[in-house]
Amino acid sequence: EVALYTELETMRREHVTHDVDPKDAGATLRAEMDVYSMFATKHCKDRESGTGVRLCEDLKRRTKELETALKDLAEGGIEPVVTDFSIFGDDDAATNASLAHDLFVSELGSVVSDWYSHAVAPVSASGYRRYHQRVSVLVYMLSASPGSSGASGTWGGSSGGALHGPGLGGSGFDVDGFTAELDGLMLPEQKLTVTTQRLSVADDPALAAAFLAATRSGTSPALDTADGKVAKRRVHWLDSAEVAAQLNAVDRRRRNTRGSHEHDAGTRSLTLEVPVFVLEADVSADDPEHPTPLLIDGTHVAVSLPDMVLVAQSAPRAWDSPFGCDGGDARWNLRDPLDAALAAVAEHIGGALPSHVGYNHARGTA
Repeated sequence: EVALYTELETMRREHVTHDVDPKDAGATLRAEMDVYSMFATKHCKDRESGTGVRLCEDLKRRTKELETALKDLAEGGIEPVVTDFSIFGDDDAATNASLAHDLFVSELGSVVSDWYSHAVAPVSASGYRRYHQRVSVLVYMLSASPGSSGASGTWGGSSGGALHGPGLGGSGFDVDGFTAELDGLMLPEQKLTVTTQRLSVADDPALAAAFLAATRSGTSPALDTADGKVAKRRVHWLDSAEVAAQLNAVDRRRRNTRGSHEHDAGTRSLTLEVPVFVLEADVSADDPEHPTPLLIDGTHVAVSLPDMVLVAQSAPRAWDSPFGCDGGDARWNLRDPLDAALAAVAEHIGGALPSHVGYNHARGTA
C-alpha cells in the first residue's frame, strides 16, 4: 500500500496545492474531494466496496468529513483559513513588525548560542593539559592582617584567622569543603592529596614585600538600589602577574637557601602539583560595616595561572559582582571564596571554564 499512498499524495499535491487558491476554503475542500473521488474510481471500485484496502476505508471516512465541512461552510460555520498570519504583525504596522522580527531573531540566537556553549561545545581554556595519575593540591593560606598566623578559614575541623576576631563574624575559606569538592572532580583512577600551610606576611618580609608590590586600588561599577543609577565602589585588587613573579622569586630564594633538589622525573610525570594561594586582605584596617573587597586583576575572585592558582579573600559576604550568571546578577561570598577556587582549579587541571558566567546586561560588563 505504500505505492498507493505515494500516488494519492502526488495527486493531492498536483490538484490541491498547485491549482487552488489557499485562501479559498471552499475551493480547497472541493478539490480535495475530487482527488479522493478520482483515486477511489481507479483503485477502490473493484475491491469489494473498498474493504480490501485500508486506504480506501480512510478515504471514505475523509470524504464524509469533507462533505460535512462543505455543508458547514455553506451555512457560515467555518471561518476562512488565514494563511498569511504572522506572529510579528501585519503590513498595517510594518515598522513594528520589523522590530518584533529582529528582536525575536536576536533572542532566539542568544538562546541557541547559550545552549550550544552549554551542551554541545562547552568553552575550554587554551593550552595543552595531560592526564596525571596523582594530583597534589598545596593550599597556602596567606594573611596580611597583623598578628594572624594565616588566612581565615576552616581546616582539619578547626577554625581560625583574623575574620574570627571580635565583631567580624568568623568564617573564611573552607579547606575541608574545598577538599571534598575537589575529590568529586577527580577521574576514577586519579588520587588526590590536599595539604594546608598557613602563612603570615608579618612573619616573612619577603612575602610582605610581594603582597605590597602587587596590591592595587580602583573602582568597580554597581547599581544603586535607591535610584537605579550606576555608582562607584572602591576595591583593592592584586596584579596576578606581579603576585606570581614575587612568589616565584621567594620560592627560588628559599630553594637556593635550603639547597633543595628536584624530585625524580618519573615521579613528577605522574603527579601534578597545584599550588593554591589563598590571599587574605588586612581585615583589621577595614570598616566592619563597609569592608573593602579584595579581588584578582580587578574583577576576579580566583584565577588560574600556568604554575599556580590565586584566590582572593576579604570580609564582604555578599558582593554584587560585575559579571552575570545565567542572564542574571551574580553575588559573591568573598569571605569564603570556595566556588571561585574550585572553578580556578578545574580550569588549571582540565581546562574547564564556567559557561554560566558571562555578560551582565544591567552593568554592560563581562
